[in-house]
Amino acid sequence: MPRIVEHSTVIWSAFSGTTAVQQCRESAKVPNILLTDVSLNTMTGMDVCREVRLFNNVLPILLITAFPLERYIQAACDAGAQGIVSKADVATLRSALIALLNAGVWNPEVSEQKVLTPHFESPAVASARLQREDIESREVQVAELSLQEARVLELCAQGLSLTAIARKFHVTPSTTRTLARRARQKLGATSLSQAVVLWLGKQERW
Repeated sequence: MPRIVEHSTVIWSAFSGTTAVQQCRESAKVPNILLTDVSLNTMTGMDVCREVRLFNNVLPILLITAFPLERYIQAACDAGAQGIVSKADVATLRSALIALLNAGVWNPEVSEQKVLTPHFESPAVASARLQREDIESREVQVAELSLQEARVLELCAQGLSLTAIARKFHVTPSTTRTLARRARQKLGATSLSQAVVLWLGKQERW
């Protein structure tokens, strides 16, 4: 990057998408621009973009690829990136980086890029959209709970243990544990307590 944009500095690099996301979570390591290849280890560039965008609504993200842009441009936009360019086109890459530094988004004119749509969003707009989509996705998952799974979460919220719920349902404790595990998995929760919180939040929105 120093040879592409004058006076620029690479503060870190990573071959792993997971590492890149972790670096962006540390305030002292957040760059002015995140430049990421579409193809990475452990995650795709799209995945990195989406993960970062869910917790950072300021950092501009530019994707690069050796493949035709038409193959990835829609996915790049959907993931919350601010542009995508060919890694072989150094002149365009330079223009895109400067555009992101100045305006936060890269939407080239017809003469610069054949692909006109979709229109890339600013970091703030893309972040708001992805956060809204994330909430809506969780709501769909919540709606897919069975009546028994939902009832287990409701009773857990009331302070009952899974053993007590089993007695109330007249089933074995292993059955209630299975219902709780299924509910947690459907909600994308890492623990039963988190699943209960997500479920209660859904009920409040309704």
